[in-house]
Amino acid sequence: MECTKADLGERILIAGGVAKSKLWKQIIADVTGYSVVCPIHDAEANLGDVMLAGIGTGILSYEDIKKWQILGDEVVPDMENHEKYSQYYSLYRSIYEHLKQDMEELSEIR
Repeated sequence: MECTKADLGERILIAGGVAKSKLWKQIIADVTGYSVVCPIHDAEANLGDVMLAGIGTGILSYEDIKKWQILGDEVVPDMENHEKYSQYYSLYRSIYEHLKQDMEELSEIR
């Protein structure tokens, strides 16, 4: 699968250590509600450096770079889990707002 700018509009591209974990890829997809894709080659930093240098110097075009980015299988979010994570986040925000003043007072005591 080749990566294009339009393809990533509804997906998250991740790389590095977390991209090696099926569990973490699924968690990221479920939390965000977006599909997750990862490069199949484990050369993200080096390849990124080459891409930036190539674009910066004009030696490479974005079309050239698209050909290099081969992505693995897409991890699709479980929308039932996404809804639960959204409820947890909403509750977290509410708790934070309620504790905000208490934490400010606590820090002033110190």
